[in-house]
Amino acid sequence: MAILDNAWHTLHGKKVEDIRQTIKDACQGDDKVVLIGTDSQLHRKLEFVTSIIVYTLNKGGRVFYTKTYQPRVESLRKKLVDEAWLSINTAWEVEPILPPDVSLASIHVDVNPNEQEASSKYHDEIYWLVKGQGFEVVTKPFAWAASHVSEHIVKHRNERSAA
Repeated sequence: MAILDNAWHTLHGKKVEDIRQTIKDACQGDDKVVLIGTDSQLHRKLEFVTSIIVYTLNKGGRVFYTKTYQPRVESLRKKLVDEAWLSINTAWEVEPILPPDVSLASIHVDVNPNEQEASSKYHDEIYWLVKGQGFEVVTKPFAWAASHVSEHIVKHRNERSAA
C-alpha cells in the first residue's frame, strides 16, 4: 500500500480527504519547497509519524502527517533505518505530484553527528541511505522536519487537552 493512501491529517489533527490534491493546492504560489521527515516513539507499539511540510520561504509552512505502527524494535539502528525508509518512500510518492516549479528540497533524518549522541554511530549509514536514493539530506541539529515537527506529533504535543 502506498503511504499516500494512509490517513493524513493537518498539524491540528483535521483529516485530509485527498492528500495528493491537498499537496498540489498547498504548492500554489511562489517560493515553495517540500520537506519530509519521520520520527518515532515507543508507546504500546512503535509509532512512526511522517510529516510533509510545504514550506513558503521566509513565511512558514503547512504540515501534513500520517502515522504508522509496528511492534517494538530491539535496536536503535533498525528504528533509524525504518524512519529513513518511511521518509524515502514518501518522497518517492510526493515527487511526481509536485508542480514543475516546486522542488522536494530535502529529507530530514533524526540522526546526530555529535559523538555524544547515541545516533551518531549510524549517522553516515542513514545519511548515505537517503543520499543514495537521490535526495538531499539534512541531519540534526538542522533536521527540524523530523526532530521538531514529527517529534511534536509523535509525542502527542499537537493534541489539545479536553480541559
